[in-house]
Amino acid sequence: MKFLKENISWMAPTAAIVFVGVGLLDREVGFTNLFSGQEDAQIESEAAARVALLNQTVLAALDTAETSQEVSRNAPVDLLTPLAPAAPVQNAVVETPAIPVTPEADAIDQESAADFFNNAARNLALADACSDDLKALTAQARVYFPSGAASGDAAGLNAARLIGLVAHDCPGYAVRVEGHSDASGDPVTNLRLSEKRAQTVINRLSASGIDTSKFVAVGLGDTQPSGIGGPQDGGFYDRRVEFSVITAAQQASFSPQDAVQVTPQAQAWRTVLPACAEPLAQRANELRQFYTPGSITVAANELDLIYDLAGGVASCDGARLRLVGQHEDQPGSREGPGTGRLRALAMMSTLVSAGFPGDQILIAAPSRSIDVQGQPGLPNSRLDFQVVAD
Repeated sequence: MKFLKENISWMAPTAAIVFVGVGLLDREVGFTNLFSGQEDAQIESEAAARVALLNQTVLAALDTAETSQEVSRNAPVDLLTPLAPAAPVQNAVVETPAIPVTPEADAIDQESAADFFNNAARNLALADACSDDLKALTAQARVYFPSGAASGDAAGLNAARLIGLVAHDCPGYAVRVEGHSDASGDPVTNLRLSEKRAQTVINRLSASGIDTSKFVAVGLGDTQPSGIGGPQDGGFYDRRVEFSVITAAQQASFSPQDAVQVTPQAQAWRTVLPACAEPLAQRANELRQFYTPGSITVAANELDLIYDLAGGVASCDGARLRLVGQHEDQPGSREGPGTGRLRALAMMSTLVSAGFPGDQILIAAPSRSIDVQGQPGLPNSRLDFQVVAD
């Protein structure tokens, strides 16, 4: 560009002569009469004016080429037409070109959407049918108990097992197990007995291999008489366990105190260990049963200390033994909360088979591994023991 500017004074006339030779200036700058019979002075004057105009035009084009980022080196430049000043661009809007949709792509999208909504409708229908079956079963099932007892009748337990099987394949729903008592006796004792009945039913289901993770036990005492009449005495129909369907969200947030107002006197038995249970609780906190990764069984020669603890709990009125199944949650361990629960269930079944009362045994399985306080290096493939108030 610099070279062109410095030498434009002699390049422009040369270019003009070339343009005339090829006939370009014949149309654009009026050089048709350059060699006519006009006087030399007039011809030179007109030629000088044309050359000056050409110089200005070329310089303007060169300046524009230097400052503009939009000029392509290969694009033709009209040297004879003065460039118009560019109009200022304000609030320019860049539009994104629309992506064309072919009929085939549109058909695929419509088909995918149709499949999605059809599957959703099918799943919703299955869930509705499942919940309807579960509600029908829970409305009819009742487990009745003898006076003062926590062991229910066989027919009612069979109905409870069927509820457990249906609930296992019914996502989004859980079952509340409501224990009741008759109106005779002390209300605090009745409340305690009603919750024990509800928990006993769940324990019996667990011992038979049914997943009871969706079951919630609550005792209502004698606050809700059955209102049922029949050949048995009135108290018989009040001593019962009933079932109701709740959502999984209700199960997660449910507390037994949500169902019935618990007095301070009734609450005391829930948290205070009887004197005979205090040494048992200390032994339980120190007892651990370890497993081979992935295993849920224990060799017979490893059960002596566990039998001794279970026997002590069985002879201590107001105490229960809780089995807490732990699991290893490290990557590649192939264990999960279900593994811990199976360990607790298998141990409960072993203890019940050995003659220990099942209604004094509880099971638990945390959703994540829990280290023993002060002993972080202990394996998590284990079973922990706790003695709790009845």
